[in-house]
Amino acid sequence: MVRRKSRKMREALAKERIEILWEQAQEVALEKPKLARSWVITAKHIARKARIKLPSRISRKICRNCGTIFLHERDFRVRIRNNRATHVTVTCKHCGTIRRFLVKRQA
Repeated sequence: MVRRKSRKMREALAKERIEILWEQAQEVALEKPKLARSWVITAKHIARKARIKLPSRISRKICRNCGTIFLHERDFRVRIRNNRATHVTVTCKHCGTIRRFLVKRQA
């Protein structure tokens, strides 16, 4: 019989693979954006299979829809909006997807 890996081991392995793919995608993003996009999609797939979230420092830098890495201003547009609550709006220039991040006010 083959023993299954424990959940913590699977999570650690998945996180390690996601980090490797993220670093490689960042290095290649400017020269080969399609390759970087495919590596980001693979990292998202690994996270989904392992049932873990992508770290917020990674998920905030990629488009949810097309997987484009937001490294250069040619890839996205940033606006600060004050409707209802103050938030930052990030628009992907490849697919047009809009993401909003709330901004907490300092007292």
